[in-house]
Amino acid sequence: MAFIPPKLTDFNICSSFWVVILNDFIARFCGMIVKSICIIAVGHRPPFKRRGQLYSAIESATHLYRTLLPITVWVSYLYSLQQNGDHIFSSVMIGLYLTIKLSSTIERVKLCFSTLRAFVLHEVLYGKKATSEQIMEAGDVCSICRSNLISPIVLRCNHIFCEDCVSQWFELEKTCPICRTPCRTAGNKTHADGSTTYYLQLF
Repeated sequence: MAFIPPKLTDFNICSSFWVVILNDFIARFCGMIVKSICIIAVGHRPPFKRRGQLYSAIESATHLYRTLLPITVWVSYLYSLQQNGDHIFSSVMIGLYLTIKLSSTIERVKLCFSTLRAFVLHEVLYGKKATSEQIMEAGDVCSICRSNLISPIVLRCNHIFCEDCVSQWFELEKTCPICRTPCRTAGNKTHADGSTTYYLQLF
């Protein structure tokens, strides 16, 4: 869990898989515990969009950590093959593994930074902030909640809604509530509902 090579008397592929699977389960449940603590601590006080961004940031950070965890285990296992005289095979496999792992890690780092940036900078996920002129022209009433606009944003179809209202709408639909124009998210919303991936990070 702390990126320290495991100390095993019999370092074989079965024991390596066991350590990797165990570490991955622990890391996944640690991420779930962090999200549970956030739910208990903040409850429903933050806006809907902010909660989704928080869950996405936690899950992305957990994914990055889980991606890095198996490296020391598999490098140690491949290095142990040199004890049997397989120096060339061991070196080649370590090089291939680290090269492939680097590309996947870079993608995870980019995803993690994008979700963290969206949460810290309060980025708008859909459309852009509405100007005062646009609000005056469209009227200061949200078509979803039928109340005064709060943090109004304008979609690419020029319809204006409360940011929290339209964020909840886009959790179910991907079109404008009025004209049904398709709208794509401007940020990453991976696991914004607080869910956790089920797959194992074996390598």
